Amino acid sequence: MKSLVADDVLVIRRLIHRALSPFGKCDVSINGKETISKFINSHKNGERYDLICLDILMPKMDGLQVIKDIRQYERTNNIPESKRVKILMTTVLDEANVVDKAFEYGCDGYMTKPIHLDKLFAQIRKLGLINLL
Repeated sequence: MKSLVADDVLVIRRLIHRALSPFGKCDVSINGKETISKFINSHKNGERYDLICLDILMPKMDGLQVIKDIRQYERTNNIPESKRVKILMTTVLDEANVVDKAFEYGCDGYMTKPIHLDKLFAQIRKLGLINLL
């Protein structure tokens, strides 16, 4: 599994990166624009991400806009839904309207901080990306 952790908080990036690294290559980004750039480059290089763990409150572009841009890129490039990247929101925001928007824009899972690894792995299992006991 190739993954990207997009969060502007170093501690969160490190935690999720360490948790996901045993399952394959794991990259990090610190803002929304960098996340989009890494996502597009991964497609151009033929090494697409399977999972993006995405914060909403990030500099340069918020996570909701990142979701919209990623899904637009996938539609424009005729990437079938079965091959699109799984997006797991990892954020402090838990207001119903924000959660609804995230799913409307195309996220596949949503969890609030603080991040607990058992819940993170449960979400990733639910997305069909890893098999753990």
